[in-house]
Amino acid sequence: LDEEATPGYYRCRIGDADIDAELTVAPRTAHHRYSFPEADGNGLVIDFSCGGLFDGNCKTRPEAAGFRITPEGKVVGFLTILGIPFYIEIRFAGGGEPRFFKGQDLLEGDELEVDSECKNMFGVMVPSASDKIEARISFSLQGEEKACSHGDAAEKTGFDKQKENAAAAWSSMVGRISIDTDDDEVAEIFYSALYHSLIKPIDCTGEDPDGGEGPYFADVATMWDQYKTVFPLILSVYPETGKPMVESLLAHAKKAGRFLNCIQLRKEHDPNFDEQARGLLHCTLLDAFNRGYDLPWGDILEMMRNDLEAEENRPFFEEGMVLPVTHTLDLAVACHCTAVIADHLGHSEIAKKYHEASNNWKNVYDPETGRLIESVYYEGGLWNYSFRLLHDMKSRIALYGSSADFVADLDRFFGYGQPPVKQIVNPSDKEAMDGLFALNRFEGFNNEPDMETPYAYVYAGRQDRTAEVVKAGMKYMFTTGKGGAPGNVDSGGLTSCYVWNALGIFPAAAQPLMLIGSPLVRASSISVGEKTFRIETVNLSEENIYVLEAKLNGRSLDRAWISMDEFLAGGTLELTMGDKPNGWGSANLPQ
Repeated sequence: LDEEATPGYYRCRIGDADIDAELTVAPRTAHHRYSFPEADGNGLVIDFSCGGLFDGNCKTRPEAAGFRITPEGKVVGFLTILGIPFYIEIRFAGGGEPRFFKGQDLLEGDELEVDSECKNMFGVMVPSASDKIEARISFSLQGEEKACSHGDAAEKTGFDKQKENAAAAWSSMVGRISIDTDDDEVAEIFYSALYHSLIKPIDCTGEDPDGGEGPYFADVATMWDQYKTVFPLILSVYPETGKPMVESLLAHAKKAGRFLNCIQLRKEHDPNFDEQARGLLHCTLLDAFNRGYDLPWGDILEMMRNDLEAEENRPFFEEGMVLPVTHTLDLAVACHCTAVIADHLGHSEIAKKYHEASNNWKNVYDPETGRLIESVYYEGGLWNYSFRLLHDMKSRIALYGSSADFVADLDRFFGYGQPPVKQIVNPSDKEAMDGLFALNRFEGFNNEPDMETPYAYVYAGRQDRTAEVVKAGMKYMFTTGKGGAPGNVDSGGLTSCYVWNALGIFPAAAQPLMLIGSPLVRASSISVGEKTFRIETVNLSEENIYVLEAKLNGRSLDRAWISMDEFLAGGTLELTMGDKPNGWGSANLPQ
């Protein structure tokens, strides 16, 4: 297939028709350009009926639509999808007179109206008037007039200039992190991963469909993954996005009357996503607090408390747990986050209450095994969630009696000393898949509940195991080309996991820590506000995956972690690598 993709631009050759299709973007505008082998007998059809939001296996259809053709040949109107009206203006160049259609029929007249009863395709078609047709599609969530104003702004620049502007905008974003490597494949995977990590959540500031004027971010589609990797990346490296993103998440919570785990472009919250998790926004709020964000923390603390005290959480406080047990873990961490902020604000009684409640995670672990109890688990089993990083890893490891026993169970989970497994090539083979699940093994980075699990070793003094697992996962599970990620990217959760691991550090969500792994690149520079944090390696090679010695700003570092303050202050972390572990990181453990 003849195609090309760069940030802000896509081009492909459409089949046997020999049509060259190009797409680029401007703010609130998509710009299409189609080049035909000849001027006559061609045209462009835009189907409004296919929705455009991923919901119910992508089968969304507009609930209502209304369009008209203006005397200037523009198409103006709206589509209502999942209760949200999308106001649209389309401007054509190189085409003839546009006409509306329903099903197979071209319509007479300059207006098109449909409702939810319409089951046919409907949209607009434009015959060619030259060998090129351009369609500039502008949108707004606040009204037709605003969509047209976006069209006016985009019309001032042509397709090629918009393509340049889009590339420059993305370059300024991905340029915040630079890497030094001789491996072109690693560089391609890294910057592709960074690009995909920054696509969501989408910044629709100025387009709040309820008319609000503050920051408005949407498409927080998988917060249960994003809070671990994407949000720490944004909060650390892109504070100009991080602060309004947090403000928007809080604004959504005020409208809903509670914290949400999934924010889509839809009128009503989908309760199905409440099964996934609880209290995750508490983690992101503490991460913002630990990074020094200037926000109204007194008001935020009240929101955090109100969310925790919701009726559905009463069993957590009165009985010590809720089901599924992963929600108990969520709420325990959320209580920890609330207690930390309350402590900093001088609210000692509030802090005491939630510090005590944060220990409820112990109630869902089996004291005989040191693992979680049987329950219903989402996208995994009790083994997948048993080694999740908690706010009190010292007590978590103590459930085993010794760090060695904890490490032995982790080893079993990651397959050390276990018989080899035949890889499944057909995921639809349910019997084979069930057999794999029954092994209670680490599936790989395709399963986001496990993303941070390799770093559990760091808390037990076995950073060398972290290096082995992470290096193998990055090497064998990510590649270039189509299917380069090992699973659903989940709104950047998986790709930002690659970014952190490639750099050699990993954020511990809701903890003021960066855990040290095993870099894939010789050196890297990370912009953190006005400072730069640099990671350099000595003797890095494919075989030399173990950290033998570390220095932070020239001083010996005997721990496999750095504090958030050390990270944000900028400086240089130097890691000397070797092919055999020497026990580095086995003392001075993170708590």
